Amino acid sequence: MNTRLQPLREFMYSYHRLALDVFTDNADGSRKLISEGLAGLKPVRDYNPSAILLIAFFDSKATELTNMFKQGAPQVKQQAYATLTALDPSNTDKYSQILR
Repeated sequence: MNTRLQPLREFMYSYHRLALDVFTDNADGSRKLISEGLAGLKPVRDYNPSAILLIAFFDSKATELTNMFKQGAPQVKQQAYATLTALDPSNTDKYSQILR
């Protein structure tokens, strides 16, 4: 296994098991966990911007991430928008809904 993709694998686990599973009970905590995990994906994107797992994740989760962060505090929304557009520029139009 490629160890440079380890942050992506760890994020996928924490996103689904630790954040989504408790989102209805603790939305702010889940958003924080997701934000931290997204920030940790920068080295993966820098190493291989065309990693199929990274592309597939954002293609399938862009709408979900947008809807999650639309409800956050202004500072959280701004940070999420900046991180998401840096990691996934192809969905910038979709992520712009976070700031509205």
